[in-house]
Amino acid sequence: MGEDDGDYYNEEGGEQDGDSPELPDMNDPAERARMLIYAQHYFRKSYALATLVEKEFVSSGRTSRGVQQRNHKGIWVLQATGMPSILVEMGFISNNEDQAYLMSEDGQNTIVKDIVNAVKVYLEKYG
Repeated sequence: MGEDDGDYYNEEGGEQDGDSPELPDMNDPAERARMLIYAQHYFRKSYALATLVEKEFVSSGRTSRGVQQRNHKGIWVLQATGMPSILVEMGFISNNEDQAYLMSEDGQNTIVKDIVNAVKVYLEKYG
């Protein structure tokens, strides 16, 4: 999927390139069981990576809201991966201080540095 070939992602319909795979039916008990197995298999590694990212953010002076596992509908990236996966909440654009930090070059560089450092530590421990 790329810019040059005209493919795009549509939340309601998945990839729009003519050969799109069907999304699993989450009402199917077998599919739900498969997703649960994936989640359990990678949960510890995902939690470890998320904890390392959180630790880096805290060391840079960011507010910690803790590492959380969320099972909200629509967070497919966390449920359908064959690898550890996390979502990183970097701040809230509805908070003026967070928004200024997220838009600043220093803030962006610090966020990237923190995530890269966490991934390096993760790979040293688990890679």
